Amino acid sequence: KKYFLWWWILPAYPLIMFLILTLGWPQMWKDPIGGFLNVLTYYREVGLNIDYTPAFRTIFNFSTYPSVWIFFTTYPVVMILAVLGIVGWLVNIRKTRDLLPILFLFWLVIPIARASLPNTSIFGGVRHIIEYIPALSFFAGYGAYAILKAISLPWKKVAMLIILVSFIPFFITLIKLHPAENVYFNSFIKG
Repeated sequence: KKYFLWWWILPAYPLIMFLILTLGWPQMWKDPIGGFLNVLTYYREVGLNIDYTPAFRTIFNFSTYPSVWIFFTTYPVVMILAVLGIVGWLVNIRKTRDLLPILFLFWLVIPIARASLPNTSIFGGVRHIIEYIPALSFFAGYGAYAILKAISLPWKKVAMLIILVSFIPFFITLIKLHPAENVYFNSFIKG
């Protein structure tokens, strides 16, 4: 019952989002409604009218581009930890009754699914759906937590050190790529 006490805020969400967009973007201040309609028109034209990635279309016109791009540009340790985090949460959901990861799962899946739908398109990597990164990071952190929780006390520090050290090659690579960190590709596609 307590979960439904906040239902009254649902109608306010569109207004809150519109206000955040308008107040956070000075170009919208002069004509908020017209500017909002221009934003919608722009993203409809860019995201629906031009297919930037036709080679990634499946039989039902779904795009595999976002998933493939994420797979080849995410550090493998992060992917492994995120998978362990999702699995660890699913295994423990009955014990913990923690439903917050459902939000993060939707946060991870919806942007990727949105960009994979038939007749939608993105370009320039996944920068248009970059909001999946906090959710992926949450699950990677949860995966590291699940590993440390499963290990007995004398080995916890060793496991923590291994996890931390496993990120050193990634940091070295990013330092070498600076200021073009966005061109990072992982070892699955040979870097």
